[in-house]
Amino acid sequence: MKTMKIVSIAILIIMMTGFTSSAKDNNKTTQKNELKTILAKQVNYPSFAMENFQEGSVLVEFTVNTEGIIEIKAINYLDVELGEHVKKCLGKVVVEKDDISIGKTQAIKFDFKLL
Repeated sequence: MKTMKIVSIAILIIMMTGFTSSAKDNNKTTQKNELKTILAKQVNYPSFAMENFQEGSVLVEFTVNTEGIIEIKAINYLDVELGEHVKKCLGKVVVEKDDISIGKTQAIKFDFKLL
């Protein structure tokens, strides 16, 4: 009987630990997605590209430093003007300092496609 109670308590503790870590992982994912949403709103389709029917993608690998500044680690693009536009836009972004993503390497892809 005593063994059954101990086993039940151990199972309950293990289950609660799993739920807590799962909730933390979901929170981190949500915050990273929010950061990517914020960045996507900051990088608009440039008018020069629309006027010239330019399309392309820019892939950026970055970190956020302790001051909330985006530090680009790597950037890939075929269209130089679109790549420079993304760099310029991200250079203006300041992220909240308490954001979970500070110091972590992340990647985001900006697609510029005409409909």
